[in-house]
Amino acid sequence: MKNLVEDRVTDYLRSLIPPYDEKLQNLARQCRKAHVPIVEPEVAQLLLFLVSSRKPKKILEIGTAVGYSSILMGRVIRQYKGSIATIERNRARYLSARKNIENAGLDEYINLIYGDASDILIELKDSYDMVFLDAAKGQYLNFYPEIYRLLLPGGILVADNVLYRGLVIPGSTFHRRKKTMVCRLRKFLQELNTNPSLTTTILPIGDGVAIAYKEGDMQNV
Repeated sequence: MKNLVEDRVTDYLRSLIPPYDEKLQNLARQCRKAHVPIVEPEVAQLLLFLVSSRKPKKILEIGTAVGYSSILMGRVIRQYKGSIATIERNRARYLSARKNIENAGLDEYINLIYGDASDILIELKDSYDMVFLDAAKGQYLNFYPEIYRLLLPGGILVADNVLYRGLVIPGSTFHRRKKTMVCRLRKFLQELNTNPSLTTTILPIGDGVAIAYKEGDMQNV
């Protein structure tokens, strides 16, 4: 499956992004070497834009991996004393994330939670101004009801990898083992776009990013 955007366009857009500091660049290199998935550079820049412009006080992240995107957002939210709750179910990645977050000096602002999001989301009582969803793609649909409950009016949901290399587009061909995941992603996107309380846009950057705004005034900004 070819990339969503022409390589020359992607290369040009990435060339415009200012380089991050050496620590974050090193973490990105380590992730690529170990085949740990992290957000694409243009998606990282989108996250920085959204957090910097909206200044959400409470962010919920589902899918920490080793903490790259948490650190990226955490460097912004600490400027105005915001907080991030982030969930990771893989024990090894959870431990790596804890170390990376501590090394970044952000453990005061980032609450790292170990466990399966399916169980944890049900137990969460806080509400959030922003939710970043970057976990198992086949679980997005299952997470959606609890995410909607936890998202404050006026808040935004950002979901990464929603186009999954273009496989969600009707007429695409893929291995039958991907059928369930693709069907669930399609249903998830339909839910976002048909919910009358959400205004949703889908951006063809990275592997596809959905941004949904929950109608209403933000309650804690």
